[in-house]
Amino acid sequence: MKRLLYLIPAGDRAAANTYAKAALDPVAGEYSFRFGVSPTGQPPATHYLASGLVPAEKDAAIAIMKTAFAAAKLIDWDLEKEINRPAELLESLGLKRIEDPNKP
Repeated sequence: MKRLLYLIPAGDRAAANTYAKAALDPVAGEYSFRFGVSPTGQPPATHYLASGLVPAEKDAAIAIMKTAFAAAKLIDWDLEKEINRPAELLESLGLKRIEDPNKP
């Protein structure tokens, strides 16, 4: 099992969520890409971020996703050893998380 970090352009969000539900997570895949990011950290989102554990038997589905969503970034990462990897990725691309104003 490996953990993947996914970053997709906002225009691919609906299709990526549909694919995630069909090929990766039939229970909640449609909610995979829900964390919006943008250059300013304010709406509208220019990209969406997701992370998840993927079993080895889903490697073919991940390979298809890499091809189908060519503008996406899919990165293997180790949560315990690279806890700052998502923030580093966003920073390297000039992106910031859009904070939910309803979150305490």
